[in-house]
Amino acid sequence: MPTFNQLIRHGREENRRTDRTRASDQCPQKKGVGPRLSTRTPKKPNSAPYERKSESPIQSQKRH
Repeated sequence: MPTFNQLIRHGREENRRTDRTRASDQCPQKKGVGPRLSTRTPKKPNSAPYERKSESPIQSQKRH
């Protein structure tokens, strides 16, 4: 716990909230299909990681 003098010198940091809407236009109503990248390693004899791209529906906030 900081002392009174430490609080005067530095103050307290506020928690910053992150914006959870999609990055495109910051519009939560927009839903669609977007690319999702994932890195996987192949099965046994091969070992190099590769990126796999798959199209998946982008989900917005809660559904009713």
